[in-house]
Amino acid sequence: MHLNSPVDKAVFVEIAGSKSILNRLLILNSINKQKICLQPGSECEDVLAMLKALQALGLHYELCKQGKREIPEIRCLYDKSTNTDIVINEAGTVFRFLLTRLALEEGGVFTLRVGEKLYSRPFLPLIHALQGLGAEFEFPEDRTIVIRGKSLNGGRITLPANISSQFVTSILLSASLFKSSLEINFTPKYAPISSLPYIMMTLNLLKEFGVNCELVGGTIICSNNKPVFATEKLTVEPDYSTAPSFWVMGLLLQREIYVPVPHHESLQGDFAFSNILEKLGFEKNYKEQNEQRYLAFTGEFQHGLDISMRDMPDQVMNLVLLALFCKTQTIICDIAILRFKESDRIACLMQELKKIGADIEYLDERLIITPRELQDRPIELSSHNDHRLAMILLLLKQVLPSIIIDNTDCIRKSAPEFLAFFKNYL
Repeated sequence: MHLNSPVDKAVFVEIAGSKSILNRLLILNSINKQKICLQPGSECEDVLAMLKALQALGLHYELCKQGKREIPEIRCLYDKSTNTDIVINEAGTVFRFLLTRLALEEGGVFTLRVGEKLYSRPFLPLIHALQGLGAEFEFPEDRTIVIRGKSLNGGRITLPANISSQFVTSILLSASLFKSSLEINFTPKYAPISSLPYIMMTLNLLKEFGVNCELVGGTIICSNNKPVFATEKLTVEPDYSTAPSFWVMGLLLQREIYVPVPHHESLQGDFAFSNILEKLGFEKNYKEQNEQRYLAFTGEFQHGLDISMRDMPDQVMNLVLLALFCKTQTIICDIAILRFKESDRIACLMQELKKIGADIEYLDERLIITPRELQDRPIELSSHNDHRLAMILLLLKQVLPSIIIDNTDCIRKSAPEFLAFFKNYL
């Protein structure tokens, strides 16, 4: 991370590469086995866990920092597999993506050891869909899954529309290993698909690398042709699931915190949070530095919103934090999926914010935040070991300095640079 002097009002932040894109590229390259360099990379726990897990397929890597840059490149090389006993712990993305990838590694036998909280979260619909195509999974003991890789035919798969987009992405990323093309349908039929932008990210990446895939009328058709990286060096977008927290920080502290943004349309659905900030009445401010475009937001807190966050569930926490300081009520709907994240984010968020006097309720599938004065007092708030909740509590502490947060280290799961910012510059 590179920032200018912390005494200046304007701050420029370098963000790690999108963990969503990086983990997709790493799975694809476990099939391609090309020598590649991903820039920028990331040292977040989700990416490091994927790199370690893929050693089971012969992927070896090194993190290399160039010049004064604190965010490393990821350089991928190939060798013999070193370990087929994979400790997943709580890395949900790694877990779900690997279920399909390893099930299709013909002749391989892999043991996954899963963390207690992750094992309680939804994954069985994906396993059942793969078993329908002939995949072999065994459950010899609690939180342990043995996968016997084999060649599988493609065909029709049905997945729930409202639980996890990662079920779909897991299958799509390994589509080239099936013997024939895939047709993915959703149940209930015609139901809205949760986190659809993440599925579109996967489809757009696959198209970029030569795979024929389309979402048509609620059905995904995907060919089994192999994705190919045209160049050795791949540029990765900054992580826009993390970037909005820096914008929110700037608004709370009344500082211009600039985050790098693309000149083209982003692959990541969470980038659209910038549009929500505009709807809240904040102003966009662009600057250019070293041929990179940066964006910050400024302005006063105004009205709240009545909004669906179906396509951006990871940004609900940031929106709730802003809603606490708006002048009118905010209503957020289509977020039931948050109950199945690293914590029950709806229940845990309400539990912690009520400790400081927030007026927040979940009624009729809607989260309702009514602004009122918050209590700055020495009370402990729990992150519930959830990185997203910990991030907004850390932001809240900049406004209510007396509060105590039980655990912020869990932020390393997704955004170690966010923690570094607080340690070094605030």
